[in-house]
Amino acid sequence: MMTISYAIFAFPWIWIMFESIRKKSIDINQILKYTSVYFFIWILIPLFSLLLPINNTIVEAVRHMNTQITFMVINVIVGYLILSIVYRKELNKVVQIFLIGVVASLIMEIPLYLFHIRPTGLKFILFESLFLLNQGVPYLFLIWDKLLPKIKLRGSI
Repeated sequence: MMTISYAIFAFPWIWIMFESIRKKSIDINQILKYTSVYFFIWILIPLFSLLLPINNTIVEAVRHMNTQITFMVINVIVGYLILSIVYRKELNKVVQIFLIGVVASLIMEIPLYLFHIRPTGLKFILFESLFLLNQGVPYLFLIWDKLLPKIKLRGSI
């Protein structure tokens, strides 16, 4: 149910947020509008699954992530350290990018928790919100802000 949703919702929303923070003056109304739509659609997915009993086969998946927690934390620290060096004169941008990762993760985790798809606790949700997407968000922003414009200038895209 929610497997392809990351690609359909999370990454386009992240791209929109990147565009929003690139502007000289941030349009908070635009950010709130897109974030509200993103959250609303994300909440609808498990809700429709409950309301439309097309195939409600219960599937239990187990994630053995305990051995990867250290790597996840180090990856986030390294990513934001690189971002802090590249954007040392714009540290507020680094904070904004971090918040994008946190909000995107929360929007994905809250419906999983509320609809008992992933019955976890607040400690797990807090960890996921800080580290899940923030493993990749700083690297995506660097690609989006530094690499893609150079590729476009060469006429490759």
